[in-house]
Formats: sequence, structure tokens, C-alpha cells
Amino acid sequence: MRKFFFILIVTGLFFYSCGSAEQTQHDTGDSQTAEEQVSEDGAPSWYNHANRTYQDSTEFAGTGMAIAGDSLVAVKKSTEQAQKYLNYAIDSYAEDVRRKLIDGNSASELDSANFVLSLRQAVKNLQFAGNDLKIETKHTTVDGSVHLVYSRVSLNRDRAIDRLAAAVDHDLFSLSIREES
Repeated sequence: MRKFFFILIVTGLFFYSCGSAEQTQHDTGDSQTAEEQVSEDGAPSWYNHANRTYQDSTEFAGTGMAIAGDSLVAVKKSTEQAQKYLNYAIDSYAEDVRRKLIDGNSASELDSANFVLSLRQAVKNLQFAGNDLKIETKHTTVDGSVHLVYSRVSLNRDRAIDRLAAAVDHDLFSLSIREES
């Protein structure tokens, strides 16, 4: 009889704990974090949470966002993040050109692991002078002590493609990447 009551109590506690955890989980799912609320309200028009990279016929761009107690730290982190997304935009463009070239040729060294690695390394190692990059920031202070910074780093498309074409050691790819622009 004791075992029956013990099992009944343990089972009841189990169902109770599962029920309250579900309620707690449901409540937090409906609310937004402070970061989400602030960023939705104060984001500049060029910032898109869903798409942090951008490219068109004139430029490549990346965006970033950072929150910190120190404004300089927030600016630095946000700008670094935007620069990483800028590199990603350039890398995506290079990969699109590479895939188009592969589709045109069934057997190509552009499909080799060595070329893909060298292309990724070339994009990663691209260096641009400070005057090549256009950096925009929007700084907001929340509650007087929290700094929210949005950054957008953009680069002239032709300049980026010229640097990338020069960095890749493959004549067909370098020629094709320049023609695509």
C-alpha cells in the first residue's frame, strides 16, 4: 500500500512539474528580449535583421549590430561584424561566378577542393584601405547606460572585384569575375 501511495505522489509531482514548465516556456516564448525590442524600434532603414549582406550593381555591403556598456566597444564590435558580412557578400558573389563557370564546363579545375580553398583564402585575405570602405553607424543610448550601435560597411563593387580577380591565381576565373561585373 505504501508503494502505491509513493508511486502516486511521485507521478503527481512529475505531472505537476511538467505542467508548470510548459506554462513557463509558453510565457517566455511570447515575450521579446530587450535586444529584440530595441533593435526593431531603433534600426536604421539600411539594417535588415534577416539579411545582413547586400550587393547590387554598385557596391557590396555588410551590416552589424552590437550592444555594450561602453560606446567604443559597441562601435568596434558592430563595425567588425559588418566587415565580416561584407567579406561574406564578396565570397558569395565569387562562389556564384565559380558555379556558373562549372555549369558551363563538365570537368573543371574550378570544382576542385584546392581551387575552392584558394578562393576562400583569397577572399579572407582581401585588404582594403580605409578610404576604400564607406562606414556608416547609428548610435543609440538605451536607459542612459547601454549603447546600441548599428554599422554598415560598404565597398565599391568594381574595386572589390578588381582586388579579388588579382588575388585569385586562375586566369579564367579572374577574367570571368571581371566580365560578370
